[in-house]
Amino acid sequence: TRYPCAHGFSFKGLHVGCHSHAAPISLIPAISTSCNSYFCWGLYYMLSNRKKYPTLDDAMNEWRDYMVSQGFGYKLGIDLPGERRGMIPNAQFYDNAFGRWNPLSVISISIGQGEVNATPLQIANLGATIANRGNLQWRSIDLSHIKGGRIDPKYLERHQTKGSHQAYEEVVKGMVSSGIRGTCAHAVHPGYTIAGKTGTAQNRGKDHSVFMGFAPVDTPKIAIAVYVENADDGTVYQRQTDGGGREEGCRDTKPPHFLPLQITYEPCRLTASRLAEAHQRHQRLAEGRTRQAEKETGGRQGKKAAR
Repeated sequence: TRYPCAHGFSFKGLHVGCHSHAAPISLIPAISTSCNSYFCWGLYYMLSNRKKYPTLDDAMNEWRDYMVSQGFGYKLGIDLPGERRGMIPNAQFYDNAFGRWNPLSVISISIGQGEVNATPLQIANLGATIANRGNLQWRSIDLSHIKGGRIDPKYLERHQTKGSHQAYEEVVKGMVSSGIRGTCAHAVHPGYTIAGKTGTAQNRGKDHSVFMGFAPVDTPKIAIAVYVENADDGTVYQRQTDGGGREEGCRDTKPPHFLPLQITYEPCRLTASRLAEAHQRHQRLAEGRTRQAEKETGGRQGKKAAR
């Protein structure tokens, strides 16, 4: 299916912006170029399809069920405290919020905005799920190398999402194209093929830059999600954030600069040693920021005293 994009989705006075690229556009180049219009039209036609879905509520809840099956809207159950569930709206949510609504009322959820909330862990988990072509597994800390440590059996269970294997293959092709000629252009490695997708998390100040991906494509070993706060759109920092971490994860050498999810077709796991090292790095960064703030405060107070 191909949809138009004239610098965005425009219909009945509503406009959702997009950057310049060739159009009309199909799924693979839409993923590669991060075309907002393609996914807006896709959601609009799905929610408007009365032959397949008797009511708008039925269509909306079907969309919601697909999202939940991929690990969104609820806690993943990782064995770490403080996990958030995120938010995936359903028809009842909009009935209560709007009373009367239509597909255009909720069009922004098609590109992950509006009422959709997702955690970085859920985005990394999506990367692992795509890498496994629709096979979803709960995430755990790998304690197997510690004396007496073991993996809870629930983390060894496999769950199939509502998406078909063929659908995920098409998404993988789009993510590979993104790394070659799309918004992740030049995210390439001579030793293996990389699949990636950039994104932008809207914010009241500068937007946050997002990258999600996995590698190698055919024998995946690592899935990652990277957020750079206040970095504007998702393409700004992706070249600095994606290549190094993936290479380290695929080669299994020194700990990466950010915490990846190691994956195969077995459960994704975080290692306890990497978790501890990441925690120490965060502590050092926090202590450094505190010292810098104290230094700046002391300097301002000294100037005031001199006056």
